[in-house]
Amino acid sequence: MNQTSFDDIEPNKYGGFSIYSGCDTCGRFSTVIEYKIAYRNDKYLVAGYTLSEADRVEASFKICDVNLLTGAADITVNDESSRKKGDDRAFSLDELDSDYKPKVCLGM
Repeated sequence: MNQTSFDDIEPNKYGGFSIYSGCDTCGRFSTVIEYKIAYRNDKYLVAGYTLSEADRVEASFKICDVNLLTGAADITVNDESSRKKGDDRAFSLDELDSDYKPKVCLGM
């Protein structure tokens, strides 16, 4: 069985970067998290969060994409999409915890 767990960092053209974490091909369930990091006012901020989850047996997927600068969130569950406004906002990178999940993504 192919199991790929990963952590990766990818720069972007605006001076920030994305941190990826997850397990894309680990059995039945796949989870990928992207933290978008922006450089603002001489510090790095967690400015975005994307959670992608899939169940290979049920052929279902969920995506929660949150812009922490504005609070705008795009939620997709299978083929249903909605736009919501979340309360979570950008915060310093040194405060990032591996268990972090915006409230708007809970219970999706």
